[in-house]
Amino acid sequence: MSGLIKNKKSNRINRFINIAAIISLLAAYIIGNLQQVNEMEMAIQKILPSKSIMKINSHPDIYEITDFELNQEKGWMVIIEQQGWGGPMQAGITINGQAVIEKIDIINHMETPAFFKALVNQKYFDQYIGKPIQDLFELDSDIDGVSGATISSRAIADAVQQGAHFWGRSHFGFSIKEKTASWQIGSNEFILIILYAVILIGYIKKYRKLRWATMAFSIVFLGFKLSMPISVSAFGTILMGYLPSFSGYLFWWLLVLGALLMTLVMGKNLYCGWACPFGGMQEIISKIGGVKIKVSSKMNRMASKIVFGLFWSSLMIMFLTNNPANGSFEPFAVLFSFKGLGVQWYLVTVAIAGSFLIPRFWCRFFCPVGFALNTLAKTKKQIIGRIKIKNRNQASERRNSV
Repeated sequence: MSGLIKNKKSNRINRFINIAAIISLLAAYIIGNLQQVNEMEMAIQKILPSKSIMKINSHPDIYEITDFELNQEKGWMVIIEQQGWGGPMQAGITINGQAVIEKIDIINHMETPAFFKALVNQKYFDQYIGKPIQDLFELDSDIDGVSGATISSRAIADAVQQGAHFWGRSHFGFSIKEKTASWQIGSNEFILIILYAVILIGYIKKYRKLRWATMAFSIVFLGFKLSMPISVSAFGTILMGYLPSFSGYLFWWLLVLGALLMTLVMGKNLYCGWACPFGGMQEIISKIGGVKIKVSSKMNRMASKIVFGLFWSSLMIMFLTNNPANGSFEPFAVLFSFKGLGVQWYLVTVAIAGSFLIPRFWCRFFCPVGFALNTLAKTKKQIIGRIKIKNRNQASERRNSV
């Protein structure tokens, strides 16, 4: 009897915590949106501290720039927004009177800091300086992308092309054809589709040994080749409505939506168990270590609370700052591309060291993606279970009435 009372009390506490978490996230989302005031001119003035700026156009926003130090020479900054990996990205294209690009500034972005830093370190933006605004600005044609930051590279190239060509036509009177949006479909997209298909077949047919093959492939493909495991920022991107286009970001949709659909349809988190490269690396490390510390039920309960707290904290940061990238803390980039900032280097060390002792150490104690997908699978099972109980009760009532 005491155990039943204790369980009821525990359920009430958990329900209260869940409701409080949802309310606090809604409040953070509202606050983050209210704080998103138009600070464009302040941002531009910070980029161009010694110049006078005046807005002369909207949609797109264009600012006339006067440089008092250079005999009143005028230029223009065209602001274009494009979708990056993490969300909207605003690029400022500075054009001089000779219709040449002088500078590219990213006024606001939501990319993972480590990958955006790679663009700066590899001098990606320098490629645009001195180019006439009639140029194509096409990635992998006259502009070189940065490995591991391909989507960010493409977003900036598209922004520059759109802004430079708009001002070239409207102000300078150049005849520049508008680029039609093209679907970015390549080998990576087809490989991912095949990978997910193999995972579904392996799970349905119960080919458990196939799981090792899909994980090994994912380590190479999603890990070291693309450095694109699913991050918690992907869920923030969805919840905040910063959805990329299907045509330009098909791989993102296949990766994230594919994992969500597999979880919903099968009622099982297949991505983490069969496709996550970071999870696969932990299993390999565990095999190498040969030590398997048994995790008690009490520790498992504590781990679930830790992961819940981390997932909630990540979403709170994303909503309050209105930026999905700010809530991402996973050390994936450190392991697969040796790119990372601050605490991520310590986290990857902890994850690797812990995996020698406890299988999938990071997944158990820290992974917000696993928590989200597991919760989705659990919710689906609970809904189906309630429907079955309701149907049985209705069938029983009909039999009794007869």
